[in-house]
Amino acid sequence: YRTEYLFINCETLPSEENQFVQYSSIFQKNQFKRIVFRTLDISNDKNLSKLSDKEKVNIKQIGRGLEFTLNNIAIFKHQLKALLRTSIDNVVNIMYPYVESIDDLIKAKRLVQECKTELISIGIPNQFNVYQGIMVETLKSVENIDDLVQISDFISIGTNDLLQDFFQIDRDNQEISQTKDMYNPNFIKILHTIIETAHKYNKKVSMCGEMASDKYALPILIGLGLDEFSMNPANVLNIRKILSQINSNDLNILLSDILQLKNPKDVKDYIIAYYTSKMII
Repeated sequence: YRTEYLFINCETLPSEENQFVQYSSIFQKNQFKRIVFRTLDISNDKNLSKLSDKEKVNIKQIGRGLEFTLNNIAIFKHQLKALLRTSIDNVVNIMYPYVESIDDLIKAKRLVQECKTELISIGIPNQFNVYQGIMVETLKSVENIDDLVQISDFISIGTNDLLQDFFQIDRDNQEISQTKDMYNPNFIKILHTIIETAHKYNKKVSMCGEMASDKYALPILIGLGLDEFSMNPANVLNIRKILSQINSNDLNILLSDILQLKNPKDVKDYIIAYYTSKMII
């Protein structure tokens, strides 16, 4: 659940109570489902432009994702407290976006502890059921992946932003085709590093972004050991159909061959040839 949508269409910032009501209602509508709440992520295409001038005056427009919220502690604490209160009756997975440094992640986890203490002091029972994970969306995150994974409960790869950082693409550049670049063998090696490191510490890895629902990327991601896929519901049936036709015994050889290739076209052609040989459609 992308919590920024509670913020970007409002003239006033949502209170802790408003957020608590909203987060609780999500569980009521999605019983027995695992729900991940991505904390406030502000960027060029998701901004707080509709806030009143009075509200804007106290906001520090520094960084995005976790860095932004750490620079706006009051906003962040309202959100964390709402999520913690929600976790008393539900399992809440908090995911920090755009995490680049171990220091920022440690600060966020300390802030959660501070919020717990403050809630307990006003009579909220100490029965919080929270897991904290991160999104890996930049090359700097990848550089620090070993340290980040060790103090995270779960990992999610944001391939859209990670691809843009890998190719040094402006997010608003519409001329770049991600579906062409995602097959870059060096990018696949980066994904391999992230997933392998997470599994070393027994942490699960999910993926969101266009790559997670791309049918030609599917055998690569399964071969890499990706645990969970996040995609548009419209793509689920087709992806499940392809999954049922892929022989898991083929994947080690397939991945080994792909990592030896030199360009994205060769990678996609290899997958197409594999699908053709197995009559996968």
